[in-house]
Amino acid sequence: SVISTFQEHGCSVFFNVAFRQVQPGPYQSPIVAYKACYVAHRILRDGWPGLLKKVPSYVAAIERLKTNYDHFSDPYGKLVVSYSMFLYTKIAFHGKYEKYPGVLVEDKIVLPAADKNLLFEMAANLLDCLGAIVTLMEKIHRNLDPSLGAGAKEVQCVIHPLLVCVPESNAFLQLTMAAIKILCQAIAADVMAGHLKRFYEYYERLRLVYRETMPLSYITTQLKVPTLEHAPVFTVEKKRRKRESFVVKLPEKSEKEKSPFDEFQTA
Repeated sequence: SVISTFQEHGCSVFFNVAFRQVQPGPYQSPIVAYKACYVAHRILRDGWPGLLKKVPSYVAAIERLKTNYDHFSDPYGKLVVSYSMFLYTKIAFHGKYEKYPGVLVEDKIVLPAADKNLLFEMAANLLDCLGAIVTLMEKIHRNLDPSLGAGAKEVQCVIHPLLVCVPESNAFLQLTMAAIKILCQAIAADVMAGHLKRFYEYYERLRLVYRETMPLSYITTQLKVPTLEHAPVFTVEKKRRKRESFVVKLPEKSEKEKSPFDEFQTA
C-alpha cells in the first residue's frame, strides 16, 4: 500500500476500497479494521511526499469508521475508535501545516518562533496530536492479555502499531516541548497555564506508557523506547527586559467546518 502511493501519487485506492471493506458487517472483523488503521498510519508517514495534501479529502472515510465502531464492546472495536481519532488528528495537523512531512524530525522542523500567535496555536495542535496518540497507546496496553507472552500472535497483533506509535509520539513530544519553551520566554504564565497543564498530563501518561512498553521484547528488539525522566520545567527568561504583547487569536469554526469528531477531541 505504501509503494502504491508513489505509483498512484495519492491513496484513493486504499481509502476508497480498503476502508470501505472494513466497515462493520456480518463478514467483517474489527481486527481487520484495526490493521487497516495501522496501514493508513504507515501510509501517512512513509507514503508519497505529496500525499498529505490529498489526504484531507479522505477524512470522511475515517469518520465513518470511527462512528461505526463507536458502539462496539469488542476490545478491537475500541482500538479502532482510538486509532481513528489519532489518524483524524494527525491528518488535521498536516492539513494545516502542509510544509511538515509525515515523519516529524525535531532538528529538521523549523517552528514559527517569530509569530507567537501562530506558534501558540501550533502548540495547541501539537498537544492534540500528543494526547490522541497517548490515548491510543494506553488502549493498546489495556487490551493485552496478561496470560500470554509477548511472542504470542494475539499479542503481536495488538502491539505491532507501537513500532510506529513510539517514534511518532516522541516526535510530537519533542516538538511540543520546543514550542512551549519558546512561548514561555515571551508570554505571561497565566496565558500559558492551559498549555502547560495539558503538557504535564500527557508527559506523565507517556512516561508510564514507555515504561510499560520496555518489557515487550517484540518492540524493544526492533527499536529503542525512549526513557523519560521527570518532566521539564519551563521558566521565563529573567534577562528579558520587555515582554512582548500577546493576544490569543483562534479562528472560530462555522457550522460547515465543524466535524463530528469535535465532540470527541481529547481534552
